[in-house]
Amino acid sequence: MTVEDDTLAGYTIAAGAIVLLSPYVTHRHPAVWEAPERFDPDRFAPARAAARPTMAYFPFGGGPRRCIGSGFATLEMQLIVTAVVQRYRLTLVSGACVSPTAGLTLRPSPAVPSWLHPLRGEREHRDEHRDHRA
Repeated sequence: MTVEDDTLAGYTIAAGAIVLLSPYVTHRHPAVWEAPERFDPDRFAPARAAARPTMAYFPFGGGPRRCIGSGFATLEMQLIVTAVVQRYRLTLVSGACVSPTAGLTLRPSPAVPSWLHPLRGEREHRDEHRDHRA
């Protein structure tokens, strides 16, 4: 909530107003992101990230109220994705249509219908571990 009248980018904001930032909109703004709707993990490479404004990407908020679990959540996601892609090839089910749904977090709706195809040797690896446990 604003504590006094202010002006931001030519807009007057009255004292007592609530100002919200939308990560969904900001993370897709063409003034900040090249081809914002394209999947491009390299856009987060250090050199490219350094060229963007500090708060252009804020999945966990920012400042003193930044999510306390952001480091853990990021590490957990990296470990899970790494474990899955080392063992499986993922393919989207043919004809699947997935749309973003806003809630407390942005998530796909419906869930992403995918096929998990074990990579060569993964099935034998699982069978080998099963034999050792017996």
